[in-house]
Amino acid sequence: MPDDHYVDYSQLLSQLLNDQFELNDTVISFLYHLFPGELFVKAMSLLDSNDMFIYVFDKAHAQCEHSESTETEPDGSGKEAREPQDAEADADANNFTNSFSSSHTDNTDLVSLLYKAPETVLYRLVVKPETAQGPPICVDLDHWFCSCEEYGSQFQQNFIRDTSENREPSIYSRAVTELNASASSNSDRFAQLPLQHNVQRYFRHELVLCPHLLAFAILLQTSSQVLTYFTQKNATVYLITVQHLDEWLKLHLNMIQ
Repeated sequence: MPDDHYVDYSQLLSQLLNDQFELNDTVISFLYHLFPGELFVKAMSLLDSNDMFIYVFDKAHAQCEHSESTETEPDGSGKEAREPQDAEADADANNFTNSFSSSHTDNTDLVSLLYKAPETVLYRLVVKPETAQGPPICVDLDHWFCSCEEYGSQFQQNFIRDTSENREPSIYSRAVTELNASASSNSDRFAQLPLQHNVQRYFRHELVLCPHLLAFAILLQTSSQVLTYFTQKNATVYLITVQHLDEWLKLHLNMIQ
C-alpha cells in the first residue's frame, strides 16, 4: 500500500450520509465509479436486503440453558422413535439464523462499542443464504475473509495461481501490505488487519473484494453513524445480542453445516 496517492476508503465511505442523516447521492455516485463493475451497487443492495446479521455475544450477561432431561420409555428408544426428533433438531439448527429476522436490536451503546473498542466485542457477521438449501455466508473482516464463491474464486486467481506461476515468496507477501515502521499511523480502517508486532497491516482488497465484505466494511469500518443508519433508522441490517451460550454455539454449528 503505497503512501503516495493513497485513498482513505474509510473516510470516503463514511461520507455516505449527509448532515440530514440521509444517504448522500453525490458521494454514492462517486463511490459507484471508485469500485470495479457493479460491486458497490451489489453491496448497497445487500445493505437494503434485510439479509445481513451482526450477532454480538453478551459475555457480561451470558447464560447457559439446558433443557430438562426427561425419562424415555423403553419402547421409544429405538431408531424409529429418534428419527422425528433428529429431523426436528436439524431443522432448528438450519433455521437458527433466520429465527431472529422478526426483530432489530436498538442499542446505541453497542454501536459505539463496536467502533471504540471492537477488540472487546465478540461478534459474528452472517448473510442469509440465497436459497433455503444453501449455507449462510460468513464474513470475517479481521482476516478479510468471506465464505462465498466469488471470494474463493478471486483468491484462487490472484494469490494461489499467481503465486505458483510467478514464484512469489508466499501468499502472505502478495495478500498483505505492511506499513513501514517510519510511516505515520494510518487512520484508514478499510481492509485493516490486526496489528502484528506493532506493525500496521492491510489486506490488498483491490485483488480480493466481494459484495459481502464491502457491505460489512461499510458498516463496521467507516463511522458509527453509518452503522446506526442501517441498523436503526433504515432498519435493514440486524444487530442482535445473543445472551445465551447455547444459542451462540448453535449459531456456530449452523455456520459449519
